[in-house]
Amino acid sequence: MINEFVIFEIVKKNLVYILFFLSAAVAAQDKVYFLDGSSKTGKVIEITSDEIKLEQDEIQSISKSSILLIQFKNGSIEVLNRPGNDVIYNSKTFQNPATNKINESLSLNNILSINTLALCNSDISGFYERILANRVFGFGLMGAYNFNGSASLQNAFILPLANAKKNYDLGFFANVYSSELSEGTVAHFGLLLKYMDFSFSKAIEENVYSGGTVSTNIKYTPAKGNQLATIFTFGSSTKIGELYFLKTIFGIGGFNLRGDYKQQYNYYRMKNPVNPNSTSSNLGFLLKLYIGINFGYNF
Repeated sequence: MINEFVIFEIVKKNLVYILFFLSAAVAAQDKVYFLDGSSKTGKVIEITSDEIKLEQDEIQSISKSSILLIQFKNGSIEVLNRPGNDVIYNSKTFQNPATNKINESLSLNNILSINTLALCNSDISGFYERILANRVFGFGLMGAYNFNGSASLQNAFILPLANAKKNYDLGFFANVYSSELSEGTVAHFGLLLKYMDFSFSKAIEENVYSGGTVSTNIKYTPAKGNQLATIFTFGSSTKIGELYFLKTIFGIGGFNLRGDYKQQYNYYRMKNPVNPNSTSSNLGFLLKLYIGINFGYNF
């Protein structure tokens, strides 16, 4: 049994590195919670489509229809049924840290956070995420409003435009977590679709003929532009107490240049080339990076 336990621990660490951050107070046995409010502790040795087999002093078969959920000794939880009425457990149950984890897993499925790093760009950037019942998949929305009077270095791909100003961001995202969010620190991978709206002045060159000479005048008119980027993201989420967390987000993707934005970006790019000897054609696609350090609240 000792050798099997050691092998099991090694396999777990190779599959999910964040188990290093699990709480030291992990239950030593599996625990079965029933719809009537009672519970049994033992070792779940088999789960079929209709029943489970629980080993205590002896092996007993239990119908799955009577079970609310199973808390396994490694901390994971499998919900089998939902109670038709409110279920009140013994008060001692709620003093058990493992039970607090169960209660949290069932109820704390909403997350609100702000990107603190975005404040460096005068962005107020907020995120809402809904975590599914299995606690490893999440879907959400993000939005940001920018208070800068003009574009800054953080928005390098609109900075070359005349009088460029970022207005707002809107986005949809989906995340997959490496383990339940009720644990200490977990990794996440996902996809972010991010729309950025901005305004700028469109430069229009006009040739003026006078006395056999030609001069060029530039007229500026107000214009609007946007970036619709697809970004692949990864990072980690770390619990701070029971209700708060810190989440890092790193992303890389890209977007297509369109309309006046494409024309004006390439106009200034050709007019002020980084490499004067370059003969490259107009660009139609640009890379997009995203970095976030989100502080948030679970409810």
